[in-house]
Amino acid sequence: MGVLKFYQWISERYPCLSEVVREFQLPEFDNLYLDMNGIIHVCSHPEDNNPHFRITKEKIFAAITYYLEFLFRMIKPQKVCFIAVDGVAPKAKMNHQRGNSFRKAREAEELEKRAREKGEVLPTEKRFNPSCIKPGTEFMVQLQEQLKYFVVKKVSQDPLWKGVRVYLSGHETPGEGEHKIMDFIRTERADPNYDPNTRHCLYGLDADLIMLGLATHEPHFSLLREEVRFEGKSKQRSSKRPQTPEETTFQLLHLSLFREYLDIEFSDLKGRLKEFEYNLENVIDDWVLMGFLVGNDFIPHLPNLHINQDALPLLWKTYIEVLPECGGYINNGGKLNLERFEKYLTALSKFDFETLSEQAGDIKRFQGKKAGASAEQSEVLSAARKLGKNQQKSVERLHAGNQFALNTLNREEVKDEELGNELIPRLDDYSEDQDTEDYSEEDILDDEFRRHKRHYYMTKLEYKNVTPEVLRDQAEGYVRGIQWILLYYYQGVQSWSWFYPHHYAPYMSDVKDFVNMDLTFDIGTPFNPFEQLMAVLPVASKELLPVPYQNLMTNATSPVIEFYPLDFETDLNGKQKDWEAVVLITFIDERRLLEAIRSVCDLLTPDEKARNSHGPHLLYEYVEEPGEPYPSILPEAFPDIAINHARLTKVHQDDHHIDPARLKMGILPGARLDVFFPGFPTLRHIPHRAELSKEGVKVFQANSRGFNTMLHIKASESVPSIDQIAQEYLGREIYVSWPHLYEAKVVAVCDDKYSFSQVNDGAKGSKPKIHSDTSDDNMTNIWYKEKDTIAERYHDRLGVVIGQTHILLRALPMTGRKYILGSHGRTTMEKQFGVHPVAFALQATVKDIAVHEPGFCQFTTLSEYMPEKAEVFMLGWPHYGCQGEVLDTDMQSGHVRINLSILEEPSLAHIVNNMKDFDIQYVSAFVGAQKLGISSNLLSRLTGTIFVTVGCEEVAKEQMNPYRINVGLNLKFTTRQEEVPGYTRLQDGKWAYSFKCVDTLRDYMKKFPDMFDIISKSDRKQNDFYENEVIPESSGYKLKNVQEYVKGLECTNVKTQKAGADIMAEGVIKALLEETDKTVEVNKKRQKRVKMQVKPHLLYRPIVTSGSLIPDSSTEYQLFDRVVNTRQGFSVPFGLRGTIVGIYPAEVEVNTVYGVIFDEDFAGGISIRNSTSRGYRMPPSALLNLTHGERKNGARPSTVVKMPAEQMQGQIHRQNQASDLRYTDAWGGKSGVNRGNQSQGHQRNQGYHDNRAGNNSGQRGHQTSNTEYDRQNRGGYHQQQGQQQGQQYGRQLETHVSKAHQGGVFNGGNIAPKIVAPRLSKVLAKNGGHGGGVQGVRQTQAANTQRQNQNNSAANTEFEGMWKQSSMPPEGSETDKQGTSLSHAAAILTTVPSPVPQNMGGQSPEPGTKIDVQSLFSQASRSDRPVSVWDLHRVTRKQKPQKNRKGSASLESSSKLEEEKIAKEDKPSVLDSSNKDSKFSVSTSENVSQDLAGGSAHGTVDSSKGGPKNLPKEKTTPPITTGSSSKKPKRRLATNFGNMQ
Repeated sequence: MGVLKFYQWISERYPCLSEVVREFQLPEFDNLYLDMNGIIHVCSHPEDNNPHFRITKEKIFAAITYYLEFLFRMIKPQKVCFIAVDGVAPKAKMNHQRGNSFRKAREAEELEKRAREKGEVLPTEKRFNPSCIKPGTEFMVQLQEQLKYFVVKKVSQDPLWKGVRVYLSGHETPGEGEHKIMDFIRTERADPNYDPNTRHCLYGLDADLIMLGLATHEPHFSLLREEVRFEGKSKQRSSKRPQTPEETTFQLLHLSLFREYLDIEFSDLKGRLKEFEYNLENVIDDWVLMGFLVGNDFIPHLPNLHINQDALPLLWKTYIEVLPECGGYINNGGKLNLERFEKYLTALSKFDFETLSEQAGDIKRFQGKKAGASAEQSEVLSAARKLGKNQQKSVERLHAGNQFALNTLNREEVKDEELGNELIPRLDDYSEDQDTEDYSEEDILDDEFRRHKRHYYMTKLEYKNVTPEVLRDQAEGYVRGIQWILLYYYQGVQSWSWFYPHHYAPYMSDVKDFVNMDLTFDIGTPFNPFEQLMAVLPVASKELLPVPYQNLMTNATSPVIEFYPLDFETDLNGKQKDWEAVVLITFIDERRLLEAIRSVCDLLTPDEKARNSHGPHLLYEYVEEPGEPYPSILPEAFPDIAINHARLTKVHQDDHHIDPARLKMGILPGARLDVFFPGFPTLRHIPHRAELSKEGVKVFQANSRGFNTMLHIKASESVPSIDQIAQEYLGREIYVSWPHLYEAKVVAVCDDKYSFSQVNDGAKGSKPKIHSDTSDDNMTNIWYKEKDTIAERYHDRLGVVIGQTHILLRALPMTGRKYILGSHGRTTMEKQFGVHPVAFALQATVKDIAVHEPGFCQFTTLSEYMPEKAEVFMLGWPHYGCQGEVLDTDMQSGHVRINLSILEEPSLAHIVNNMKDFDIQYVSAFVGAQKLGISSNLLSRLTGTIFVTVGCEEVAKEQMNPYRINVGLNLKFTTRQEEVPGYTRLQDGKWAYSFKCVDTLRDYMKKFPDMFDIISKSDRKQNDFYENEVIPESSGYKLKNVQEYVKGLECTNVKTQKAGADIMAEGVIKALLEETDKTVEVNKKRQKRVKMQVKPHLLYRPIVTSGSLIPDSSTEYQLFDRVVNTRQGFSVPFGLRGTIVGIYPAEVEVNTVYGVIFDEDFAGGISIRNSTSRGYRMPPSALLNLTHGERKNGARPSTVVKMPAEQMQGQIHRQNQASDLRYTDAWGGKSGVNRGNQSQGHQRNQGYHDNRAGNNSGQRGHQTSNTEYDRQNRGGYHQQQGQQQGQQYGRQLETHVSKAHQGGVFNGGNIAPKIVAPRLSKVLAKNGGHGGGVQGVRQTQAANTQRQNQNNSAANTEFEGMWKQSSMPPEGSETDKQGTSLSHAAAILTTVPSPVPQNMGGQSPEPGTKIDVQSLFSQASRSDRPVSVWDLHRVTRKQKPQKNRKGSASLESSSKLEEEKIAKEDKPSVLDSSNKDSKFSVSTSENVSQDLAGGSAHGTVDSSKGGPKNLPKEKTTPPITTGSSSKKPKRRLATNFGNMQ
């Protein structure tokens, strides 16, 4: 059947069926099945329409195995992985394969022919021939060896693959891949020990998998496939596949939900069945049968039954009408009940006649006697006689789907005598005096219908005479085909040699009188691989066969030469696409073919004879005892496996073919249908009703045109009280987003008037209290926008009408599970939730349901959690991010002894500080156009699209599809928001162009000056020209020369990227590679190891069951950050280090990925900006940021930066973009308020960028000598840190206040307070301070003051707009003299504990003073005096200051207070080191007594002098220093005003 068409139709009919896969929402699967042929085709010839595309065998094998690796890692099967490659197929499938091979071979020849006619120079290497993806070819033999190597490697080395039974059923094992999988499932179900609640995931692209999955009657079954996009022809660049599997969007189609939709579809039967009971399992079996009638790979579709013409609803409607009269179901476990099937087809055959009636609707109603209708009768009969045999393709297209069209075509008339011996009675047979009163329009159409059917059989099926015997043969042949397919789907192959011997199916009205026919089959034997190749390949693919076989295909005297025509016809037969057409070639005569093959089989070599044989399934299992080393067939690309832990067991094919008597049909006893299995959506739990209507649900990229099954949630009889809901839901874990339920924790309950949340009073052991706030107008508007957005999303995408929403729940989605160490060395696994709350409609959530909870907790003790030799990463300081292994655990003390590997890190400071020497400079369109001497408009057109039609206008207009060439460079895509890195950049909605882009255009224009001179003078609005218009004959070149020049440009091969992505320039990456290569060589020669004893929470151990948890939740990423891969079983080697070179933001923050250039090449690496194959795009859950560890612990990063403002601008823009996206609605998109504030956000970002430019202006061009490099760089680093801190406070305030205001945290009056701060330098001067940090903050303050003097509201546009009041103090006031800015207000409010901390992204407040912000803001609103920082002190003066924590050795605390508590008590202690000369000393906060200028992180002043008593420091861990020096390290200032007293 049409794969994409069926998938699209069924997905739009049942909108909730599919969902985009998110890793933390994936179900836990027991078995994973991989239908490999889809993967092989996608990886080997991804660009079929590109005649220039070439790919090596090594790249194909690497792509296939990496794709397999990714799918396994994403699904994480617990029990079985079955990898199935297509073997020799039954002959019924070979006819379909034969037609496809001939058609594709001709298409490939035509593609190359057209390219040569256009003057294109094609590569000399041969294109990959997709026909080689068939059993017995050399390619498949080598692929099988590579797959065996891959499985052995993964089972031996990857922990994910241990404990999983891995079956490899290769091309030498007969059977289609998906049907070998079904054989395995049936065998497993017949085992008495089989678990009826096994969870299955089947990957594949064929729509038939839906029917196969439903036929198993397994209740927990999902299909995995790449996201399907139905949006017409893809653009040239966007049609390319993603470079890595991680960038591919996948969908899960849930058959568990499909079963419930089918129950709704056929619910009318429940009240109509009298003689037998309604049974969903039987209905599903009959539904599978009905799907075969619209066609599949084994038999053609019935005439005029097309999916896109609503054939399926017709089949279902007829079934509902007929079944009550049948006395039972039609398909009983794969066996056809002939009597009931004939009743069904008889009822269905009415459709044939009705179709003719509809298509002949333009004929007037016949009234009166024969004389009155003679003209119309003559017209009808004339049209029938003019139906010819040789229909041209263009006419077929015109009348596709209208086989009965009564039109007058210029075709040879068909005489009545040619219609057969038994002519249908005609109107002419009536005598003139006969009474024709009763001769109606229906009689006329019936006469024409029978005549048309006779013509169909004679022209389509090529019968000379249509006799009753012919019709009976057609009926029995079709019914036999239906029975063969049913048995194939439910029991396995019933006959290897049976096939349907026609290209077309009979009419439904002629499939009758078959009740007593015999439906037995002879099983036979499968073809050998070479025999199948001979049966399906065209002459164009003869090189895939041994030479003796090739002669049979080409020699004119060959006995089978007619099986290999060089030319053939195709027939659309009512379809619309060329690939759907019937390929009209001769069917293979099995006897003649095998006789011809036997005459040459003795000429085969031993290797060829080995290829021409069958083999078993291969079962691989992990064993502790290693076996023999496993060799690689391509040792240059894939090294030998020295340690082999994979045990091989050969499983004969017959072991998976069981006797039908042993088969278990339907739902197995013990299946838990009443329990919710997480990840498997269900329509249960919420009362609803279904209704079929055309609502235009947008499942794909356009609104559907057909009917959608709309689900209406039934409203409760009474509206619940928000107080009651708050009591029931706050702090509870519920399931949200029905019907795709997943777990979340409720942190707030709100309606349009009130918002409820939980507040902890800080007392140890006390329960949180419920706090309520009254919503202001702004919060009410946000609530209504959220409510509307949720309702629209449910309706427009899922086809669900949720009804009136009265209450919204804000909840944190679950992201994974984490092991927590308890007392006495016991460990527990706790659920982890996100930090950003999402809004959900109360009526679409469920709680208190029965849930299947598998045993997630693998480890119960510390020794199990941290076993000997376990791979871990250090999260404490020093050695943050270093990799090591566990030596042993001390259960009494709860410590873990580890052996860490300490690697040298490259020094990237000189690259960062001199980035302008490597980076690409961009200019505006105005400047770029000036440099080229053209207009900005022409520059925009040249970098976009300018189409030129070949030839002149007069000739082109006569052509149906004239050939057009784009002479633009396609360097920018405004609609798709994509740019070409290195050439164009979209900044603040305007395009900027690099000097490289300008130079490319200049050379282009010099090459073809006449063409561009004419285009530039043209005033037409459309970028459409004709060749003779823009290229004069005197120019000396043709349009073909322009096309060749453009294709040869370097920019045409650069992959586009989303606008806003941060990515380094090629020159920077090249310098980076040179520096890291030096460090790699140093680490290879010398590597230090340190043994130390630490608390387990200072270690990160990668565990599969942790889900998508980020190793360090406090991590932030910047360009040049050094990272390490912490994910095992990944394409990137475990523990390999690299550098962040690109940041690719996503609408949903957790989907942001990072481009990393790793320190060494690895198999599967991708090229990023023309780097070597050591790049990859990584999710944050797979990385530890080494530089972040240095930053947060106050160490000097290896990338000491004096970054120019131009380089920082893109990074800051990305960070601000990300912060804007943090507050999301239930569907992951921007909330309405964020969209509304987009322009304000832009002004805020621009102001911040200008501020950065001012602060860094003195740094640009700064050079240092080698002798002063370290000293100045150290000072520059602290200065930079101080500047960055001051800048970040403003952004943090904007983000937090925005989220707080949107989330209902600050629910004050409509007038916002004015908040000012005293001069920061005064506070620091009283307390002492770090020189670099003070200077940086002071410069930041001065820059902000200067900007305020220039523009009264530019310091923080979004904040001022939100609070609706200017922050500027009166001119000449005290606060004005102090240089106050809102950036300093940010320093106050970023650490103010919120009354509703959950609404601020789920972050727990910093430990410290509680401030009644509501009261403070209310007072400020009634006061004319601005609020200062001392007002905050007065509010909190009775609180005790935070005590300094001593001896802390933890990493910076996460958002949970429990972790902070643990961090206070723990510190790592060094036991020994492999470096014997090293001495270790621990420096704690007690030893630090210098003033801030000297590096202390602490400073105190007398509280009686009015200043703050303590400046809190960042939570840092005491550094463990090596060597004899006892000098205490310098620490940067942590300016945190939240705990001031």
